[in-house]
Amino acid sequence: MTTTSHAFWADGNCARYGAYVRQREHLFAEMWRDDPTAEFAALAWRIARSPIMAPPYLRSHGRVLTAELHVSRSDGALIAVVELATSQPEALRRLLCDEEGRWWSDWPSDSWTGRLYEPEVTEEDLVHRSYLLTSAKAVFTVATTSLPAVAGSPLQLEDLARNSVAELVRLVNRVVDPLLDAIENGRSSR
Repeated sequence: MTTTSHAFWADGNCARYGAYVRQREHLFAEMWRDDPTAEFAALAWRIARSPIMAPPYLRSHGRVLTAELHVSRSDGALIAVVELATSQPEALRRLLCDEEGRWWSDWPSDSWTGRLYEPEVTEEDLVHRSYLLTSAKAVFTVATTSLPAVAGSPLQLEDLARNSVAELVRLVNRVVDPLLDAIENGRSSR
């Protein structure tokens, strides 16, 4: 599917990401907590991903459908929500979708990038196929103790954002990579 076994990795174009961060400097300035580290990191992650950056600075495995970071309103914890496309479980794989004896189709993938995608309901392909798309959603807390502290001048904003994204990649991959490995290795073909 992809050439990397990691869920997330940063693209090499740091200068372009820096320009996106500078354009949104006002968003970083609006952070209200005494320690805005989690909010800063979540915003740096969001800017690095599509649809804000296209192509994104923060790339992801073809099975990653969504990947968001949120700051808990109750205690300021950083919460990750990552949805992964999974292959159909064996029990569902054996079900026919219609009286003509057709099987449910699994996630389609882009032939050029290998990325899995959800078929558009208006596409002609749905006339000839029925899809049963399964996914798993991981919701977990990301430790903020190793994230760079938010302090210093606005001149350090780009470096701080890049360093936050790099550390988030390490922390999130530590949780999501084993899930991807299980999904990829547990895959069986018909």
